[in-house]
Amino acid sequence: MARLFADRLRPYVAPPLWQRELRDWLRRRGQVVVLLQAQKQQAAMAPAPVRKLAARTIAALVRELAAIEKAMKALINEHATPALRSSKGLGPVFQATVLALLPELGHLDRRQIAKLTGVAPMNRDSGQGQGKRRIRGGRAPVRVALYMATLSAVRWDPTMKAHYQQLRARGKLGKVALVACMRKLLGIINARRRDELRAEGLALA
Repeated sequence: MARLFADRLRPYVAPPLWQRELRDWLRRRGQVVVLLQAQKQQAAMAPAPVRKLAARTIAALVRELAAIEKAMKALINEHATPALRSSKGLGPVFQATVLALLPELGHLDRRQIAKLTGVAPMNRDSGQGQGKRRIRGGRAPVRVALYMATLSAVRWDPTMKAHYQQLRARGKLGKVALVACMRKLLGIINARRRDELRAEGLALA
């Protein structure tokens, strides 16, 4: 197996310290967001004395979320490149997610990066039967961040908006068109990042 895939294998390189730190902040942010949602829902159904106590917890979580996002922003400002800011909708959470969890951006072609992220249509064929193509697998946190970025991009970015409208005019369902836009947006960002790496002399063969 090693001989067969020797030309594709690369030695493991540990992620830099800043990237590991950003992953930890991103993970904690997700935990705090879930806790905040739960506390707000529970407080809404609780009697007044309980709501008063819950408000203190909510306030503490809001402060923690602000501190987390401040720390994330500092790392983003230091390490994000123009490619990650090149379209509308690519906000801080998307930038942090890609920086932390998708270091392959710019090193792979558009099909490879789409598969890695989990937005490439995969067949479900068996024998002579052909199933519907569906997206599956990939890195779920990156896919979620890309989905949210695409929702904004199809509203405010002229290129993505036009692409979405063309797909809908051709009869594509809204969700199918949105996934296609996710794939296109990722491909655009990947190409721009690849160009940056080539300019820096860092692109992999």
